[in-house]
Amino acid sequence: MVRKRGFTLIELLVVIAIIAILAAILFPVFARARENARKSTCTNNMKQIGTAIMQYVQDYDERYPGGAGMGLNGAWQPAWWVTIQPYVKNTGVLECPSHKNVQYNPYATSYGCNSTTVMFWGSGAKMASINNVAGTIAIGEKDGNDWPCYPSNAVDPGGAPWVPANKVDPRHSEGSLFAFCDGHAKWLKFGSDIAPENLWDNN
Repeated sequence: MVRKRGFTLIELLVVIAIIAILAAILFPVFARARENARKSTCTNNMKQIGTAIMQYVQDYDERYPGGAGMGLNGAWQPAWWVTIQPYVKNTGVLECPSHKNVQYNPYATSYGCNSTTVMFWGSGAKMASINNVAGTIAIGEKDGNDWPCYPSNAVDPGGAPWVPANKVDPRHSEGSLFAFCDGHAKWLKFGSDIAPENLWDNN
Protein backbone atom coordinates (compact mmCIF):
# COMPACT_ATOMS: atom_id res chain seq x y z
CA MET A 1 0.00 0.00 0.00
CA VAL A 2 1.36 3.39 -1.06
CA ARG A 3 1.16 6.02 1.63
CA LYS A 4 0.35 9.60 0.49
CA ARG A 5 2.56 12.27 2.03
CA GLY A 6 1.37 15.89 2.43
CA PHE A 7 3.33 19.07 3.08
CA THR A 8 4.73 19.50 6.53
CA LEU A 9 4.18 22.69 8.51
CA ILE A 10 7.83 23.63 8.06
CA GLU A 11 7.57 23.27 4.27
CA LEU A 12 4.44 25.46 4.17
CA LEU A 13 6.13 28.14 6.27
CA VAL A 14 9.14 28.13 3.96
CA VAL A 15 6.92 28.56 0.88
CA ILE A 16 5.00 31.40 2.58
CA ALA A 17 8.28 33.09 3.55
CA ILE A 18 9.58 32.85 -0.03
CA ILE A 19 6.35 34.37 -1.39
CA ALA A 20 6.56 37.20 1.16
CA ILE A 21 10.16 37.94 0.20
CA LEU A 22 9.30 38.00 -3.51
CA ALA A 23 6.35 40.30 -2.84
CA ALA A 24 8.54 42.67 -0.82
CA ILE A 25 11.01 42.81 -3.72
CA LEU A 26 8.47 43.15 -6.55
CA PHE A 27 5.93 45.60 -5.07
CA PRO A 28 8.37 48.57 -5.08
CA VAL A 29 9.38 47.65 -8.64
CA PHE A 30 5.72 47.69 -9.73
CA ALA A 31 5.17 50.99 -7.90
CA ARG A 32 8.17 52.57 -9.66
CA ALA A 33 6.96 51.27 -13.02
CA ARG A 34 3.51 52.75 -12.40
CA GLU A 35 5.01 56.10 -11.37
CA ASN A 36 7.29 56.11 -14.41
CA ALA A 37 4.21 55.65 -16.60
CA ARG A 38 2.50 58.56 -14.85
CA LYS A 39 5.61 60.68 -15.20
CA SER A 40 5.70 59.91 -18.92
CA THR A 41 2.06 61.00 -19.26
CA CYS A 42 2.79 64.19 -17.33
CA THR A 43 5.85 64.91 -19.50
CA ASN A 44 3.67 64.62 -22.59
CA ASN A 45 1.14 66.98 -20.98
CA MET A 46 3.83 69.56 -20.32
CA LYS A 47 5.19 69.29 -23.86
CA GLN A 48 1.71 69.89 -25.30
CA ILE A 49 1.13 72.84 -22.96
CA GLY A 50 4.53 74.32 -23.85
CA THR A 51 3.80 73.95 -27.57
CA ALA A 52 0.35 75.53 -27.15
CA ILE A 53 1.84 78.49 -25.29
CA MET A 54 4.37 79.06 -28.07
CA GLN A 55 1.60 78.94 -30.68
CA TYR A 56 -0.34 81.51 -28.66
CA VAL A 57 2.75 83.72 -28.40
CA GLN A 58 3.22 83.58 -32.18
CA ASP A 59 -0.40 84.57 -32.78
CA TYR A 60 -0.54 87.37 -30.20
CA ASP A 61 2.34 89.66 -31.02
CA GLU A 62 4.87 87.58 -29.03
CA ARG A 63 3.03 88.09 -25.76
CA TYR A 64 2.40 85.28 -23.27
CA PRO A 65 -1.16 84.66 -22.10
CA GLY A 66 -2.32 86.34 -18.92
CA GLY A 67 -2.53 84.22 -15.80
CA ALA A 68 -6.10 85.14 -14.80
CA GLY A 69 -8.20 88.11 -13.73
CA MET A 70 -8.83 91.57 -15.13
CA GLY A 71 -6.99 92.53 -18.31
CA LEU A 72 -5.28 95.79 -19.25
CA ASN A 73 -8.38 97.03 -21.07
CA GLY A 74 -10.69 96.40 -18.11
CA ALA A 75 -12.24 93.25 -19.61
CA TRP A 76 -12.18 89.94 -17.79
CA GLN A 77 -9.12 87.87 -18.66
CA PRO A 78 -9.69 84.09 -18.70
CA ALA A 79 -7.19 81.87 -16.93
CA TRP A 80 -4.13 80.84 -18.94
CA TRP A 81 -5.33 77.28 -19.52
CA VAL A 82 -8.62 78.57 -20.99
CA THR A 83 -6.70 80.92 -23.27
CA ILE A 84 -4.54 78.14 -24.74
CA GLN A 85 -7.42 75.66 -25.21
CA PRO A 86 -7.79 76.40 -28.96
CA TYR A 87 -4.21 75.19 -29.37
CA VAL A 88 -4.54 72.14 -27.10
CA LYS A 89 -8.14 71.01 -27.76
CA ASN A 90 -7.88 68.50 -24.93
CA THR A 91 -8.61 69.28 -21.28
CA GLY A 92 -7.00 65.99 -20.26
CA VAL A 93 -3.52 67.49 -20.65
CA LEU A 94 -4.26 69.78 -17.69
CA GLU A 95 -4.40 66.91 -15.20
CA CYS A 96 -1.38 65.01 -13.93
CA PRO A 97 -2.23 61.39 -13.04
CA SER A 98 -0.10 61.69 -9.89
CA HIS A 99 -1.80 64.86 -8.60
CA LYS A 100 -3.82 63.85 -5.54
CA ASN A 101 -5.15 67.30 -4.55
CA VAL A 102 -6.82 68.35 -7.79
CA GLN A 103 -10.49 69.27 -7.24
CA TYR A 104 -13.35 70.23 -9.51
CA ASN A 105 -13.46 74.01 -9.35
CA PRO A 106 -12.52 76.91 -11.70
CA TYR A 107 -8.84 76.25 -10.94
CA ALA A 108 -9.04 72.48 -11.38
CA THR A 109 -5.73 71.89 -13.10
CA SER A 110 -2.57 70.18 -11.92
CA TYR A 111 -0.37 72.93 -13.35
CA GLY A 112 0.12 76.60 -12.58
CA CYS A 113 1.80 79.50 -14.34
CA ASN A 114 4.78 81.62 -13.37
CA SER A 115 2.81 84.65 -12.17
CA THR A 116 5.94 86.55 -11.12
CA THR A 117 7.64 87.22 -14.45
CA VAL A 118 5.66 85.56 -17.27
CA MET A 119 1.87 85.30 -16.83
CA PHE A 120 0.59 88.02 -14.55
CA TRP A 121 -2.85 88.76 -13.14
CA GLY A 122 -4.62 90.10 -16.21
CA SER A 123 -1.78 90.14 -18.75
CA GLY A 124 1.28 88.33 -19.99
CA ALA A 125 4.87 89.43 -20.52
CA LYS A 126 6.31 90.11 -23.95
CA MET A 127 8.75 87.44 -25.08
CA ALA A 128 11.37 90.16 -25.70
CA SER A 129 11.30 90.98 -21.98
CA ILE A 130 12.36 87.44 -21.06
CA ASN A 131 16.15 87.48 -21.25
CA ASN A 132 16.50 83.70 -21.13
CA VAL A 133 13.42 82.01 -22.57
CA ALA A 134 15.03 78.55 -22.43
CA GLY A 135 15.92 78.99 -18.77
CA THR A 136 12.75 80.64 -17.42
CA ILE A 137 9.87 78.54 -16.11
CA ALA A 138 6.46 79.25 -17.65
CA ILE A 139 4.41 76.40 -16.11
CA GLY A 140 5.06 74.22 -13.06
CA GLU A 141 3.37 71.38 -11.21
CA LYS A 142 1.48 72.86 -8.27
CA ASP A 143 0.19 71.14 -5.16
CA GLY A 144 -3.06 73.07 -4.72
CA ASN A 145 -5.82 74.43 -6.93
CA ASP A 146 -5.02 78.11 -7.49
CA TRP A 147 -4.07 79.43 -10.96
CA PRO A 148 -0.34 80.19 -10.34
CA CYS A 149 2.44 77.83 -9.34
CA TYR A 150 4.88 79.18 -6.76
CA PRO A 151 8.58 78.27 -6.34
CA SER A 152 9.61 75.33 -4.18
CA ASN A 153 10.80 77.66 -1.40
CA ALA A 154 7.55 79.71 -1.31
CA VAL A 155 6.29 80.70 2.13
CA ASP A 156 3.21 82.50 3.43
CA PRO A 157 4.11 86.21 3.12
CA GLY A 158 1.53 87.11 5.74
CA GLY A 159 -2.13 86.57 5.06
CA ALA A 160 -1.56 84.58 1.87
CA PRO A 161 -1.87 80.89 2.83
CA TRP A 162 -2.58 79.97 -0.81
CA VAL A 163 1.07 80.64 -1.70
CA PRO A 164 2.65 77.67 0.12
CA ALA A 165 -0.45 75.62 -0.73
CA ASN A 166 0.24 76.05 -4.45
CA LYS A 167 4.01 75.78 -4.56
CA VAL A 168 5.91 73.22 -6.63
CA ASP A 169 4.83 69.66 -5.85
CA PRO A 170 7.64 67.03 -6.03
CA ARG A 171 5.28 64.24 -7.06
CA HIS A 172 7.52 62.57 -9.63
CA SER A 173 10.52 60.78 -8.13
CA GLU A 174 11.25 63.62 -5.69
CA GLY A 175 11.04 66.16 -8.47
CA SER A 176 8.65 68.01 -10.76
CA LEU A 177 8.08 68.70 -14.43
CA PHE A 178 8.16 72.21 -15.89
CA ALA A 179 7.39 73.86 -19.22
CA PHE A 180 9.79 76.68 -20.07
CA CYS A 181 9.21 79.92 -21.95
CA ASP A 182 10.64 78.49 -25.18
CA GLY A 183 8.12 75.60 -25.05
CA HIS A 184 10.38 72.73 -23.95
CA ALA A 185 9.54 70.52 -20.94
CA LYS A 186 11.99 69.27 -18.34
CA TRP A 187 12.06 67.33 -15.05
CA LEU A 188 13.93 68.97 -12.17
CA LYS A 189 14.79 67.65 -8.72
CA PHE A 190 12.87 69.44 -5.97
CA GLY A 191 14.62 72.71 -5.12
CA SER A 192 16.50 72.92 -8.42
CA ASP A 193 14.01 75.52 -9.62
CA ILE A 194 15.54 77.95 -7.09
CA ALA A 195 19.16 76.90 -6.62
CA PRO A 196 21.81 77.21 -7.88
CA GLU A 197 19.80 79.52 -10.17
CA ASN A 198 16.33 81.01 -9.78
CA LEU A 199 14.48 79.71 -12.85
CA TRP A 200 11.38 81.77 -12.05
CA ASP A 201 13.27 85.00 -12.72
CA ASN A 202 13.48 86.10 -16.36
CA ASN A 203 17.16 87.03 -15.99
